[in-house]
Amino acid sequence: MDIKVFNKFIEDVRVGNVKYFYYDGKRYLEQKKEILKDINEMPFYTLDGRFEDIFLNILKSLEVGDDSYDLFLQILEEEFKKMFVPNILLLPMSFIQDRKIKSNIIISEHLKLFKTFKNDKKENEDNRYLVFKRNKNEFKGNNKRKLISFARHDSINAITEEKKEESLEKYVENTIYANFSKSHILITKDSSFFNYPILAISIFGIDSKIESESGKIVDYVYSIIRLLDFDEKREDEGWGVILRELPPARTYTVYYNAPNTNPKPPYDNGYGYSFRYNFSPTLDVNTEIFLTKVDDFFKLLNLSVSACFLDKRKYLKEDINFINKWKNALSMFNTAYEFASIKKYDSTILLLLTILESLFLKNTGNKKKELVQEIAKFNSNNCLNITMEKLNELIYTNYKTRNKFVHEGVGIENKISSNRLNNYQGEILGMKPFTYNGSMSDDEDVNMVRELMSLVKDIIISKEYINRLKIIKTIL
Repeated sequence: MDIKVFNKFIEDVRVGNVKYFYYDGKRYLEQKKEILKDINEMPFYTLDGRFEDIFLNILKSLEVGDDSYDLFLQILEEEFKKMFVPNILLLPMSFIQDRKIKSNIIISEHLKLFKTFKNDKKENEDNRYLVFKRNKNEFKGNNKRKLISFARHDSINAITEEKKEESLEKYVENTIYANFSKSHILITKDSSFFNYPILAISIFGIDSKIESESGKIVDYVYSIIRLLDFDEKREDEGWGVILRELPPARTYTVYYNAPNTNPKPPYDNGYGYSFRYNFSPTLDVNTEIFLTKVDDFFKLLNLSVSACFLDKRKYLKEDINFINKWKNALSMFNTAYEFASIKKYDSTILLLLTILESLFLKNTGNKKKELVQEIAKFNSNNCLNITMEKLNELIYTNYKTRNKFVHEGVGIENKISSNRLNNYQGEILGMKPFTYNGSMSDDEDVNMVRELMSLVKDIIISKEYINRLKIIKTIL
């Protein structure tokens, strides 16, 4: 920042020539851009109306001098810290089987998984609502359906108290110091919100920053769970998500209260917003295996969530680039997974190869050859459990398929001329790819895509990557 120009900026604010940060036309436009760039380096900040007020108040009180800009940033960060409040993100884990979770799981101080008791026997004794459950006999020529019931949402508290566990309501209230109403969510936002277990993530910081990053966080949650489950067996005797009787939630929420709220009850209703997913809210994973991998899930989620709130001033530029590439790989894997779930294999290949290129390649040239060499170097200690011969085959075959699709419009999907009634792969966006009938599992090109996806998965969650990511200051 040119200190002479900034000092002139201070003078103009004092005499009233500059009354707004955002709406003063092009005056001091370059200086404003530089201020916003420096603010973006901070872990928590807000650029809403609160920033507008703080900005003008600071400049009115600043003395012109050689260190005025550094002092401005220092005071600004102190003012931002006064806005820090406990926030809680509530994420429905759609299709995770509640009945297989024995009790609420405290993963860490800031990460908890809450049962909804939807499938408990006592819960099912309430017959106010009825649904039909699909079962495997339905697909074997027997069209009988099993009639089951599930209980009112307002009975969840009683069961939680009987089990002597902290209820979701109490946890939210004790975390953000505000009332929490399930009925409000069910009536006005999402009637399916509590059909499955709820993952609660608490983060201490500025509410607007956490809201803006919440979409990425939810994306990482789903991607990590799908990564950890990808090579595992399906549950429910092979039918997986097809058997779930309750619809998935369509929203997630972020709740908080105002700064300096009294932590003791009675509480007011606080603040909060609901958001829609940017992807399919379907977790077609093995619940029992997920529960055995909770520690791995926490380790990866802690890194990815913390990476959303880096104090970039304390990291080398090359480290920030590395962290961003890993985060982008997580997000792209999630999208590739969903393309593969509905048999859009050509789009899947494009994304998977993009992930590998972003992680390993620094320049252009013979991408296939260079990519094989870089991955082989990465695999020098056999962390990927793949031979050089197989690595060559995977990369060269998938690039050949990709190039034919990009340059000629001819791809794997051209082979799919019809979809039989009993071909379940592709029925639901987000269902586990390459696993159901009709997934063309005997097709060599499709198998190559599946193996490439498994390789990308192994790289993203490899010990080599996780060890390098330990430079991240974690917050969960």
